[in-house]
Amino acid sequence: MFVRVPLNRVVDNPFQTRIEYGDVTDLVESLLKMKNVRPTTSGLIQVPPARVVAAGRVLNPDEYGGVPAVLGDEPEAVVEIAAGHRRLRAFRQLFEAGETDYASFPVDVQVLDEQAMADIAWEENAKRKDLSPIEEAQALQRAIERFGWTQAQVGERWGLSQSAVANKLRLLQLPADAQEAIRSGQISERHGRVLLAARAKSERVYERLAEDVLPVSVPDQAMEKAKSLIGQFRFNETQTPNHAGETCNACGSPIPAGTHYFHWYADGYHFLCLACYRAARNWTPPSVSEAEEALRHAVNRERNDLTRASWPLDEAVGEENPAVRSARCVDCQLQEQDGDRIWCYDGTCFGVKKQRWYAYQIILLEDHLNLTFGDIAAVTDKYGGYDLRSYDGVDKALVESGACAPGKCDRLRFRYVTYQSPSSIYPHPGLPFVYNCDNANAHHGCQRRYLASERSEDEMEKEKQTQKQAAERRGQARAMMGRATLAMARALLDGHAGAWKRLVTHIGGMAKDGQSAEAAAKRVAETLLDMRHIVTTWRFELDETLELVETFITDEMRKAGVALLPSADDLTRKLERIAAFVLDDELISPRQDLTPAQVTGNLVNLDRIHAQAEDLHEAGTLPDQDFIRLNVWACELREALNSISREIP
Repeated sequence: MFVRVPLNRVVDNPFQTRIEYGDVTDLVESLLKMKNVRPTTSGLIQVPPARVVAAGRVLNPDEYGGVPAVLGDEPEAVVEIAAGHRRLRAFRQLFEAGETDYASFPVDVQVLDEQAMADIAWEENAKRKDLSPIEEAQALQRAIERFGWTQAQVGERWGLSQSAVANKLRLLQLPADAQEAIRSGQISERHGRVLLAARAKSERVYERLAEDVLPVSVPDQAMEKAKSLIGQFRFNETQTPNHAGETCNACGSPIPAGTHYFHWYADGYHFLCLACYRAARNWTPPSVSEAEEALRHAVNRERNDLTRASWPLDEAVGEENPAVRSARCVDCQLQEQDGDRIWCYDGTCFGVKKQRWYAYQIILLEDHLNLTFGDIAAVTDKYGGYDLRSYDGVDKALVESGACAPGKCDRLRFRYVTYQSPSSIYPHPGLPFVYNCDNANAHHGCQRRYLASERSEDEMEKEKQTQKQAAERRGQARAMMGRATLAMARALLDGHAGAWKRLVTHIGGMAKDGQSAEAAAKRVAETLLDMRHIVTTWRFELDETLELVETFITDEMRKAGVALLPSADDLTRKLERIAAFVLDDELISPRQDLTPAQVTGNLVNLDRIHAQAEDLHEAGTLPDQDFIRLNVWACELREALNSISREIP
């Protein structure tokens, strides 16, 4: 039955799930062009089907003598269109613009039941392909709830497979912001499935993924300010929840506190929230493959290995806490088995159980050690300080003597461990705690004092002398390095070709801006004489240490072609080495087992030392008394070598 109905009595199909109908300007222009060609329908080519409804009842106009009679007799009666929603909006736009010919809407009134209205709405949208996946899911859900259809039945009726219906309905399980992003076309239905996979793991996994996938919007003013600031900011993922009270520099929104929250900062005092940072960077959602990769990362970061949990999986733990999904882990459906590992994806539940079991173990330890509550407060589950070792006799002695015991040392604590290691000392073999000192250096001091108490006076005096000699050798090595640095710096300032060539082949840290020429040259020289690769020589035998440093400096200076004049200490050490080689163990009489080559070589070395001493004395860097002392000693050694050479056949 064709009839024109006043616009104020026409309403949408209750099974129409579309929210956005788009711009109808083109449709308005078409109606105006065709108005004179089809005056009866005001330009409409196809009149949409409709029905008359009053108080939830579908009415038959024939029983009332036509549609006008129904609308007159039933004040609450309206005409529900089954299709043509964009056409209805075009009529309303024209009427509001003053076109009185469009005050009524042409419809084909029929007697349509609920299922017919739902079928027509779905068919209209399916032809246009303009329903979003969320709107399709809502239409399917509404039909299933209204008519009691199964997923297979609604799929068969509307041309979908049962799996397609199930996948679309699952999208309605997503939070509102994710559904809105799919509805608006910012992310696809496949993105939604990735988000659903994350939510199936845990809410925390979903939250992590949503930060990477879901788009965000900010006011225009905040976006402009964020763009002006973006050059100063860089990405960071905070590890500590200490940003409570901080606000975004662009939009003023608070920066949420929490471990692993992604935020953006410049120097630790200025912040951009995630939304403003993305807006300033013209961020777009990742592809589906990128979202799947982000899901894998989120899962790996959030999952906990139940096979290594410190509490028994079949024992009720933390049952009084509402955050615990299942007191017994073996009964929880959230866990996932992969090979020989069982993974838990609820970090909150896992953490509550871990802390609950940890506290229970502390109570057992207190009972075992006969301590009152609070005496064993220094218990930790984080590695730090120094774990006392069972294979270390000193550690065992400290524990057995009571020096490392509760109440005897304020630094003593017990570290909670999830494994039994025979290398650590345990206060009780059945409890997962090890003796721990919260200050490794302090404990090493305790070890040294214990060892000192076990040594004789002769051993302690010998150790002191050894330490004194080591300190002297280190001082000599530092002095040697200092002289070499100054010599290399002077060579650079004087334009020494060898030094600059060495610099080109060994580019390291350069001079800093604003330094004087002397300071800059010294810094470059220190780079050329970098000793980091032989720093372990300080742990060698004393004589070896100094010889290695001297050899290193000699090689570096030789490569640069820079002469390094020795000091009186250097010449003294060289004479000491010759004396130790030439004379007997008591340094009194010459050795009788030297070869002619050894005698000749040492005589040459003595001549070289004498020449170097004369150069230093003439330069004014070798005092007279040192010059005389070195010459006298060199003469004595030369005489000893000559006496040996005379006796050699």
